[in-house]
Amino acid sequence: MKVNHSTPKEISLMGRSIATSFFIISFMLFLMISACEEDDLKTNPFDEQEVNQDTVRLAIDSTESATIAGIYYNVFKPTCANVGCHDGTFEPDFRTLESSYNTLVHEPPIKNDGNFTYRVDPGSVETSVIMARLNNLISPPMPIQLEPDSDWFEKGDDYIDDIKTWIENGALDIMGEAPTLEAEQIKARGVFAMQKDSIYRRNNIEAPLRLPLDSSQQSYIYFSLEHPTSPPSPFSVQEVAFSTESDDFDGKEMKELEYIPTAFEHYGYQGLPVDYHFRVQIYPEDFEPGQRYYFRVYVKDDQNPLQELPGDEALYHIKNYYSIEWTE
Repeated sequence: MKVNHSTPKEISLMGRSIATSFFIISFMLFLMISACEEDDLKTNPFDEQEVNQDTVRLAIDSTESATIAGIYYNVFKPTCANVGCHDGTFEPDFRTLESSYNTLVHEPPIKNDGNFTYRVDPGSVETSVIMARLNNLISPPMPIQLEPDSDWFEKGDDYIDDIKTWIENGALDIMGEAPTLEAEQIKARGVFAMQKDSIYRRNNIEAPLRLPLDSSQQSYIYFSLEHPTSPPSPFSVQEVAFSTESDDFDGKEMKELEYIPTAFEHYGYQGLPVDYHFRVQIYPEDFEPGQRYYFRVYVKDDQNPLQELPGDEALYHIKNYYSIEWTE
């Protein structure tokens, strides 16, 4: 057998080549990382801000069983989001509260074994295919299989009644809004408050925003409002009202929301980054220290009637999320 041996000169050249290649690759990685860091600074303008409270996550253990939140936490999440079933493998998608609502309401069924308009037809139990499947009127009946932590055998009849009641009441979302087919509605995605360079949120979805009582500092509440079919832009009506009562806003003074063309990216009520295009400046002298004030947004565009967010029928947790207290 003949063995080829490299000369010392060849070995030296090979070593230099490897060293040069390593240097070039390292330099390119450095440039890429620097570019990514620069990008992050541009897209996350609040990264260097002081944050005084924890990020809110949308975890509503709703005691209101005949609401979309109650149905999601009692039924869809523990019973229906099985691996290979409604875990995102196919629709309806019961992985999250929002995906459950969006893939049920006004969504045509893929398998239509009867005269059914939608998976959930707001206000109409008879034309909602989900009710036919739950009542074993069409095949396959639901649920097909149960997760170990499901209590469907013990409470299935109660849960079916809850879903029926929710549909009969108009299949409202967590904001208390009734869905419409005419146009995509304006959605409220999040709220936070800022005073000087500090961001104030709340520790959980049931806690109000809390701001220190300091009239020398500019204070703002920021709102994330989006229209799903068009880029964010000023609406024909964009106002906010405050009240010491969660459901009494009649005759309350309206404050105009300021539109911000270049959005601030920050967390929304689901714990995910959303764009904030609107804000209102608030003044401590307009509020009583220690008193909770609820607020609602009133918005209108050229496709929808005036919307009130959150509405009277919104979940109690959401009404608390849209509230503020001044602390001394």
